[in-house]
Amino acid sequence: RFLSDLREEETFMVRRAVMGTAGRPTKLTHAQVSTGFPRLVRVSAKALNGGMETRVRPATLADAQAINAIHNHYVRTCTCTWQTIQETDENRLKWLKSRDQAHPVIVAEIGHQVVGWGSISAYNTRTGWSATVEDSVFIHHAHQGKGLGKLILGDLLHRAEQLGHKSVIARISGEQVGSLRLHASLGFEPAGLLKAVGRKFEQDLDCVYLLKSLRKP
Repeated sequence: RFLSDLREEETFMVRRAVMGTAGRPTKLTHAQVSTGFPRLVRVSAKALNGGMETRVRPATLADAQAINAIHNHYVRTCTCTWQTIQETDENRLKWLKSRDQAHPVIVAEIGHQVVGWGSISAYNTRTGWSATVEDSVFIHHAHQGKGLGKLILGDLLHRAEQLGHKSVIARISGEQVGSLRLHASLGFEPAGLLKAVGRKFEQDLDCVYLLKSLRKP
């Protein structure tokens, strides 16, 4: 649900972007995924990936350059990240080294090529927020449309639950309909809308908040 102070038309706009025309989350046709933890995740998606198996595994320091190359493509070309200055490989390596077990980074591989990555990060450093995290998912631009986003995000959610996190937040640029629908397909619900709080490529950008609760009934 949205925060009570959001205007009705804002609520409708975000729900229309996240939900299908029938009022249900858009479902992707990717094969169902097994998300064993912490083992590698394997899917039967060979037809989508040139006959090669896809797997998800924890990132290593050796993946820093591949992770950075994927992210920097979107820094240069897209509003899915509001970062405007490309990250250096050195800083990306430092970022990987700084991660702890409660906030993992994972990569998806086809063959021996890293084709996507995701992470769970602290949402707020104050201790009262310790059970709430936010996700990041980035797919190599040449491997879009293969179900990799759902594979990575599904794995992140499973890991978050196993690690004892209670809530996962996604902050998504309002015009990124594909990302909004991906999160909705895995149970994220609209939680807020900040109008025109970002700016990139000479355009004002909205920030949509989505929330996935991992709390047991």
